[in-house]
Amino acid sequence: VGFPSQASSAAGAACFVGTSCTLRSGAYVCPRCKAKTADVPSECHVCGLTLIASPHLARSYHHLFPVKPFREVNGAGDAAGDGENGGKRTCFGCQTSMDVEG
Repeated sequence: VGFPSQASSAAGAACFVGTSCTLRSGAYVCPRCKAKTADVPSECHVCGLTLIASPHLARSYHHLFPVKPFREVNGAGDAAGDGENGGKRTCFGCQTSMDVEG
């Protein structure tokens, strides 16, 4: 997987992109072979590298690593006093106390 940079779209910066030789004012540059491609996500037509933008990866990240199941607790604290951690409510990930002082 590669993260292409965006080629300049300034005046006079037109270039041929991809296998169909489409004239475009802007393109993405493959980090491996420096070939230009019209859009991402796509595959580089020269070296075959999968090209994606980092926002595309971020949006699909939650599908790669699903959230662990959780146990719902109401405001009255139905999980407190169940024998674990001496009755203290803590975050299962970082062990921070979730007791509300008031």
